[in-house]
Amino acid sequence: MDKKKIVEQLTPVVEKISKMVEASTIVSIKSGNFSEVLIFNKNSSTLKTQRVVGKKLPLNSTSNGKLILAHSPENEQNDLIETIDFSKKLKKTIIEKDKLQAEAFIIKKQGFSLEDEEFEEGVRCLSVPFFDKNGNYIAGVGVIENTTIFTPDLVPDIYGILKSEVSLI
Repeated sequence: MDKKKIVEQLTPVVEKISKMVEASTIVSIKSGNFSEVLIFNKNSSTLKTQRVVGKKLPLNSTSNGKLILAHSPENEQNDLIETIDFSKKLKKTIIEKDKLQAEAFIIKKQGFSLEDEEFEEGVRCLSVPFFDKNGNYIAGVGVIENTTIFTPDLVPDIYGILKSEVSLI
């Protein structure tokens, strides 16, 4: 599926989700060895993030990046992990290959990826996968917000909303 089609299909969905949860939303796709921001719907005056449309982000420290790894075939996942710069970014950044592979396994099993101050301090993002009609991974769709607003107790509710809305596409 090309970028234009993904944007057309997912923009109304992320705008609806953003209003429902009163938070910002993001859609990212695989772009080479990175996660590329395709849609960023900022719905918060307090969210401070480097994420903008077109920005390429690391796979090991962003929720959509970890989704890409989780939904890649094993040989491709291994190749992608080999290209990652595992230098320490923040205290919670995953910097070991085996821990990242274990995280990818958990993400695939639980159906969502959670980024908790791994890429940017004070930012939490929960993402779910968007698949095409054949079950192929297309993009990650997430809610992203300040950790003071998107608190851990909101994870189940936000996951439920994301899962429900994305499954309707």
